[in-house]
Amino acid sequence: MAKIYAKASRGRRLARRGGRKQRRSTRVHAHFVLEPAAADEANKPAIIKLLQRPWFQRIWVLQEVAAARHIVIRCGSTEMGGHAFCSALGVLKPFYSTIPSLQGLIPPITHQVRDAIFRPKYNLIQQGAFSLSIHLLGELVDMFHTREATEALDKVYALLGMSSGDPSAEGLSADYIASWKTVFKKLIAYSLSTQASVETWDGKDVALIKGKGYVLGSVSRVEDTTQDSRVRVTWNRHSHDTKVQSFILWASAKSLQPGDFICLFQGASHPT
Repeated sequence: MAKIYAKASRGRRLARRGGRKQRRSTRVHAHFVLEPAAADEANKPAIIKLLQRPWFQRIWVLQEVAAARHIVIRCGSTEMGGHAFCSALGVLKPFYSTIPSLQGLIPPITHQVRDAIFRPKYNLIQQGAFSLSIHLLGELVDMFHTREATEALDKVYALLGMSSGDPSAEGLSADYIASWKTVFKKLIAYSLSTQASVETWDGKDVALIKGKGYVLGSVSRVEDTTQDSRVRVTWNRHSHDTKVQSFILWASAKSLQPGDFICLFQGASHPT
């Protein structure tokens, strides 16, 4: 699907002429439609109602937006370029930033839509499985696991086309015969550490992870950066430590809070 969306354009038709019989092909048209809402006199309720539409909540939408190089947002008979739409949302952020359900939902979408016009053409003849190579799979799952999907497996499969690395080498590829507990276990081992013992269950999105590790410290402050979907995390090694350290992370779907622990599992390449 990622490769199909990467081929999308605004419905341009190509025709070949000459001695042979004319052949015509139509490229896929990437056009995202939002159904119209009832008119509202107050701008704030109308904006919140728009942003609470299911389109912004579905996990498969992320791949469509991440692959597109030209995006049009349409609501009824009104349409707007994706970049202009996101610029407007940036100005109107105070309207929706106080709504808990929208805080982690909107910025990742607007970040992808705004960057669409700057994307180069994709290498569609690359060897192996095609991917947009945006982030590591574990990072994508952490950012988007609260998005909605009809099938639980799509919480993972919808992100494969956006992931860097090679998840298929560890058995993570779209297989709807596989059970959720099997896929979830593979995901944790791939994203966290193969040296940890993992127990999962069908129908549950929690896991029991056992392994050796080191507690690096606890979060003392979390603040937004000027970059969409990123947060600066400041942490101390212990409560009496006056020396603080900070680093920038992609924002999790469930916000980091002061007091959260930062640890490094044995065999892992990144802290958790």
